[in-house]
Amino acid sequence: VYKRQAKIGLANKIPHFSHLSSKGSAAGSMFLYFRTKGQIEETLKKLNYPVLSIFRPGAILNRDNDDRFGEKILKYVPFLDKIEGRDLARGIKQEAEKVHLQVKVDPTKNVVNLYENPQIVELARPRL
Repeated sequence: VYKRQAKIGLANKIPHFSHLSSKGSAAGSMFLYFRTKGQIEETLKKLNYPVLSIFRPGAILNRDNDDRFGEKILKYVPFLDKIEGRDLARGIKQEAEKVHLQVKVDPTKNVVNLYENPQIVELARPRL
C-alpha cells in the first residue's frame, strides 16, 4: 500500500512524502516487525522523492480508536521512548508545513529527513 501511495504522489509531482515507521526499524533486524519497517524505509528511499520524511516514534500512547495491548504495557516502562498520539500527529503536521513553506523544493535533490522520538517531540512543541 505505502509503495503504491508513494508512486501516485510522484506521478502527480507531489514533492514530499511522510512515512510513519518505528523506533528500532532496520532492514537487517532479526525481528520481523523492525525488519519489515526498515525494508519499507529502504524501498521509499529508492523512489527518490525530492523530500522524504521518515518518523520513528517510540511507543505511541493514547491512540484514538486504536488500542494496542503492547503499547499499553510499554507506557509503564520508564526507560523507553514514548509519545502521545496527538503529539505525533502535531509533529508530522508541523514538519510537513515547514517543508511546504520553503521557498522551493529542488526536484533534482533527494533529501531524506529522519526523525527519532526526541526530534518528533520537539517538532510537536507549541510555537508562540
